[in-house]
Amino acid sequence: YAALNFGVRGAVGTALWATALMFPDWLFIAGVTSANAWVEIGNLFILNAVAIIVGQRVEREEQARLRAEAALRASEVTEARYRALFDEQHAPVLVTDGAGVVTEANAAATSLLGPDAPGRLLSDLVSTPVTAILAATVPRLPVGDRVFAPKARTLGVGSGQRLVQIVLVDVTDEERRAGEQRAYPRHPVTDQGGDRQGGRREGGERGGMPGG
Repeated sequence: YAALNFGVRGAVGTALWATALMFPDWLFIAGVTSANAWVEIGNLFILNAVAIIVGQRVEREEQARLRAEAALRASEVTEARYRALFDEQHAPVLVTDGAGVVTEANAAATSLLGPDAPGRLLSDLVSTPVTAILAATVPRLPVGDRVFAPKARTLGVGSGQRLVQIVLVDVTDEERRAGEQRAYPRHPVTDQGGDRQGGRREGGERGGMPGG
């Protein structure tokens, strides 16, 4: 009981206290033979040895439990920080498993793709498989009236599982400006100064001609 509740110190202290209480019985109670005394000493030795062993075992398990609880709290804090950063990202962020099923989506992603995005195939949401995005063969990804540049990277997790994080960078304005530049007509550049000089020469020649 002392070992389970107080560890090795409680177990050893209780065993020593029991040993101290046995000495008056040996000293003041008549009829105790030397053989009985050695039997009692052996029992007390076993009692103290068991107390030390059990107490140490219980204390090690208690320390392991405390370390596990501390690691769990640290993991929860890290998860909360990651979740806050994940949700506060302005760019849509998706996490898929190896099969391309969306497992997580931040607020920007659910606003873009709908609240039911987690649990669906990425190819059903953006008409592009996760393998193509991961291979960087999709430079631009149109979604509705917006255009995104997908950035993907692999996340290694335990048990050999592979996750893919995809960040959709909004390049709608950039693509719009590029389209306007391509559509802008290219006018030939004329030498206006040369045209003015040519006009003056032509006017002078006409002025110098005799009237008919």
